[in-house]
Amino acid sequence: MFVHLINKKSEEGKTENLAYILSVFAVLILFFIKSFYLYREIEIGKFSAVFGVATVFITGAVFALIYHFSRKAAIIFLFTIYSLISLFMCIDLSYYSYARHLPSCSQIPMLTMIGGISNTVNAIVTMRQMWLVVDLPIWFIFAAVIKNKFNYLYSIKINLSTFKRIICAVVALSFIIIAVVCFVPSFAFRYLKNEIITYHVLDIADNLFGSFAVDEVDSETYAMAYPEEEEHDELWGVAQGRNVIVIQIEAMQAFVINREYNGQVITPFLNSLLEDDTIYFDNYYYQIGGGNTSDAEFAVNNSLFAPENESAYMRYTDNKYYGLPYLLKDNGYTGAYAFHGYEREFWNRDKAYPNQGFDHYYSGEQFDQVDIIEMGISDREFFMQSVDIMKTFEEPFYSFMITLSSHYPYNIPIGYRYIELLPEHEGTLFGLYIEAMRYVDKALETLFIELKESGLYENSIVVMYGDHMGLPNYDWQSKQFMSEFLGHEYYENDVFKVPLIIHAPNAVESQTVSVTGGHVDVLPTLLHLLGIENDKSVMFGQDLFTAEEGFVCQQAHMARGSFIDDEIVYVMAQNQIDLNSDVYKKSDGSRVDPSKYYYKSELAKKRIEDCMYILENDLVVFEETDEQQETSSED
Repeated sequence: MFVHLINKKSEEGKTENLAYILSVFAVLILFFIKSFYLYREIEIGKFSAVFGVATVFITGAVFALIYHFSRKAAIIFLFTIYSLISLFMCIDLSYYSYARHLPSCSQIPMLTMIGGISNTVNAIVTMRQMWLVVDLPIWFIFAAVIKNKFNYLYSIKINLSTFKRIICAVVALSFIIIAVVCFVPSFAFRYLKNEIITYHVLDIADNLFGSFAVDEVDSETYAMAYPEEEEHDELWGVAQGRNVIVIQIEAMQAFVINREYNGQVITPFLNSLLEDDTIYFDNYYYQIGGGNTSDAEFAVNNSLFAPENESAYMRYTDNKYYGLPYLLKDNGYTGAYAFHGYEREFWNRDKAYPNQGFDHYYSGEQFDQVDIIEMGISDREFFMQSVDIMKTFEEPFYSFMITLSSHYPYNIPIGYRYIELLPEHEGTLFGLYIEAMRYVDKALETLFIELKESGLYENSIVVMYGDHMGLPNYDWQSKQFMSEFLGHEYYENDVFKVPLIIHAPNAVESQTVSVTGGHVDVLPTLLHLLGIENDKSVMFGQDLFTAEEGFVCQQAHMARGSFIDDEIVYVMAQNQIDLNSDVYKKSDGSRVDPSKYYYKSELAKKRIEDCMYILENDLVVFEETDEQQETSSED
């Protein structure tokens, strides 16, 4: 490839100035330093240096090739790619620090959401990421102004063939290092797709030309079998005909339930609720995609997995669904309503909800804007105003409510902080989170008071769950404080576990269900209590009351192929490097050999890929309901 770069005869007498040469090698060295840091931060591990060399190899090789034809074009390419990749590194690391995986260009449409989560963006973008781009203005200043101060560097000439030999040697050495490492038993060539330039080129190609390669799936494979009437257990239909109120609680993790902080109970109301007429699922885990909160509600209402890097509400807006809203209305419910105290268009909810079966969406614009906390009205005010609206509904109805006040970075106003923090936790993410959870518990108590006073309480079933984690274990300070708080290492089993609480006054006896479940399991589990069967659409979840074993597939914050069952937590590395995968026993957090569970990892991956095929081809519904047919004809 580089044979023609060195031609002594044609280059006799030709030279290159020292300033040009120093600039080239300065960029290549900085490229290695920055990329090595990035790979360490995104957990490439012991191969970080090799990936850094790979980035230098790609950049150096392309530079050398262009330089053979045009000196000017080569330097323009080098500084352009250096600036772009530095910017990508900053964005990648910022996104990874929050979502635990690299961003995809498929998420570009979601950039419209940034304004709505500006506080979150400000909190995650720090000097830890920004130093990757701080040198860029210096290079431009050097090119425009400072270079005039270093004229002597331009006057020093180096033989052109010598310069080319050095460049070729750097590229060749980089290639040799990569080639040698590829023969290391613990390294696989496919790992190199994590190299930053390769990753983004492949990502762009995948999104332009498509990469979905799943064999045709028979959607009816995922139809649920229901027991005969005489085989129904004592819980079947105990809440039949009741109002259904589902509450998605922002960022609530399960560890706050029945726990004290420095002698102060974090969730006194929810703790008391568990003692009467409540079923608590203590091994319940969140399942989301690129849409985070919106994907949690998509999974719960439809028993479907969201896409890994995109919001289901944005990618599959116009698909046909037959989830909880449609199911309930086909079984005597007067309507399905969504409530959220934020902007109507956020996560495309205003366009997606009608196809989910919701009749009306009460968004932030329709609430009195009083008692504002960060992104919108406080949860307390949200609950009070929502109940005032629900009082006007004809029963039975379905209400789906999304809380907001405990959104990252958990800045609850001083007057609403009911926990006295220890000095070392003041101002930390951990301390703010504990205060936010205490506030949410207080707000939920207000909701139940309002429901009782409105007369809706006795004829309702209330479902509450956390949408996703609040405290990441990859933030060193949060992990340290959480490990001290829990008394053991804070790991994925704690991070992904969120509460699922179902309260049905005078209908169920309080109990704890320990079978492992996730968001996609809520729909079939709730249908069990309502005495409703679904033979018209795909459901990827299972009824947790009848499940023989739990199995939760993961794809966000853990790589696709990760899963949680009744015994273990299988954490597939985001970079797909086998050495970086971990398997923990849930009983004591000890690590076990992942090779014993590869078959389950493949099963978890296949279930999600099957769901993506079904969504891509709009095969969720087996048989359209009358209401859906009417909606289609109107469209």
